[in-house]
Amino acid sequence: MEKEKEEATFASGFANEEEAARAALVSKFASECRVSGGWGKRLARAVKSGLEEAWDLLDENRALINELDHNRDSETGDDLALNIALLGELNENMHRAADLYAGLSAALAAAAARKTKARKAKEAGSESTARPE
Repeated sequence: MEKEKEEATFASGFANEEEAARAALVSKFASECRVSGGWGKRLARAVKSGLEEAWDLLDENRALINELDHNRDSETGDDLALNIALLGELNENMHRAADLYAGLSAALAAAAARKTKARKAKEAGSESTARPE
């Protein structure tokens, strides 16, 4: 019951459910970084920043798509010509968002590999000291 109250209070500070869900995801990730140790605050900040930037691009794309639909429905020459530029901007934003997600994926994979390597080195070190000679 207490957790539900906390979540409701957390969500009430946002403009809509989608914004609250995004913030909850970022908060959960940051919390996991602190709890798991070794992931670090720097990675958490980088992921938070990357996700927010990608989400901003996707929000911008949503607005562009709405404008494209409106221009198509108006069927005026100027509006249809404007759609060419809007499609270019939409395409560029999609590539930038994909690049951001790829960068985040690579950063997380590298961090996971470093953490695994450190854990294995620690285990190997403790095994060699635990064996009698």
